[in-house]
Amino acid sequence: MLQDVFQLEGIAMLRMKKHLILPLLSIGIGLNAMPASAEIICKSSEAAFLSGISWDVETGGARIKLSDNSIYTGKVVHSRPHSDYGDKLNILIPVEHDIFSMDHAEFITFRTDATSNYRVLGAGFITVDGERRIDLSFSSTTYDCIEM
Repeated sequence: MLQDVFQLEGIAMLRMKKHLILPLLSIGIGLNAMPASAEIICKSSEAAFLSGISWDVETGGARIKLSDNSIYTGKVVHSRPHSDYGDKLNILIPVEHDIFSMDHAEFITFRTDATSNYRVLGAGFITVDGERRIDLSFSSTTYDCIEM
């Protein structure tokens, strides 16, 4: 914990054990410089079909919630650097012909600014003669997200 307090050039400074320095620095630097949170949970009131999406950064698990409150699970299948605000992710959700005869849906999501805004867009796919075809487009929508 804290050791002793001393004066250095008129500024009071606290000398701390090494394990306390990094957490304090991450608070001072801001949210963007902090390690990735375990889970991101997003919702949108303007989306007509996809009311929510979430993913776990550590496990790669993902979920979507549709406007009828049905929930489907999937996984993060690809991640790459996108901007100063973080990575762009691909989320794959198998839907087993439940939604408009789709085989699966894939979503791309990325943070758009330093606040809680993320952009989510996606498409639904069907398999025809062994080949994947786009069946449905989910419009690009801004979602309000929290990091847990």
